[in-house]
Amino acid sequence: MRFPTRINLPSRERMLAGLGPTLLALLVLALFVIPNYFAAAEARRESRRVDQVTNEHLMKRSQLVALERDLARLRAERDLRCRIIGDLASDRLVDAIARPVDGRSVRNQGIRLGMPEKLAKEQGRPLDLTRRVVTVEMSGSFEAIFSVLDAADRIDQLVVPVRLELGAIRGGTTDEISVRATLELHSFFRAQEASR
Repeated sequence: MRFPTRINLPSRERMLAGLGPTLLALLVLALFVIPNYFAAAEARRESRRVDQVTNEHLMKRSQLVALERDLARLRAERDLRCRIIGDLASDRLVDAIARPVDGRSVRNQGIRLGMPEKLAKEQGRPLDLTRRVVTVEMSGSFEAIFSVLDAADRIDQLVVPVRLELGAIRGGTTDEISVRATLELHSFFRAQEASR
């Protein structure tokens, strides 16, 4: 087999006819495909950035919902466990612990209210609290005396029993035994309100 020694080159018209579509293809490539490729790459980068921002927002939103749920739980726990520190004008302690004297379960009762006193600083920080000492002296049944403590514990303000002294009193008959009690209660208020 013999190889041709002469290669047939296309004619000039054929070259021009083939060059036209090639130039047209290059022109379309340069004017549309390449700019669209770069625009698509930019759109992908922007899409990733938007996805990242959206995910961060959703994560922060879920954290906010969790914090709001925790806050509601903590407020409910605070309301259950903690006492309100109100102002002096809203003091309901005396009304709560006063007992009618009936000569049997409560033989007598006296309530002394101390003057409100501002509490000193603790560890360098001022305490915005005022304390008032309430002293209850009464005689009567054991149940009546402890009903005073229960009433002080049930009211919705900060009251702390500090001292309880009990003593027996014999009545006219051997069956009648009363109890003499001295209770010291500390009631706390916001300082700015108590100073009015």
